[in-house]
Amino acid sequence: MNKQLVFLCSEKLGHLFSLAGFKQMVAGDPLNAQKIIDELTKDETIGVIFFEETLFDQLDEKYKHFLERRWNGVVAKIPSPTLISEESYLLKLINRALGYQIKIV
Repeated sequence: MNKQLVFLCSEKLGHLFSLAGFKQMVAGDPLNAQKIIDELTKDETIGVIFFEETLFDQLDEKYKHFLERRWNGVVAKIPSPTLISEESYLLKLINRALGYQIKIV
């Protein structure tokens, strides 16, 4: 069975990853993120969730524990916009995937 990957980001990143063709969910705050996590982890087609780092860090400890130890998918963190420098590797990958230069402010 093929598994999907999803990006769960704050409003700062908007729908940046969906522009590159990925499924992306936008959470305005940690409480909203926890509701989205409940939905995503029940979906057996989801295999990887990429979290914006600051959003993941704000989650309740029980959600972090569940995601890291009990959920059978993979969890990965991506740098938040405030942590992304102009020359960062992630920004270069995004620019290459989109085919044009972007600037995250």
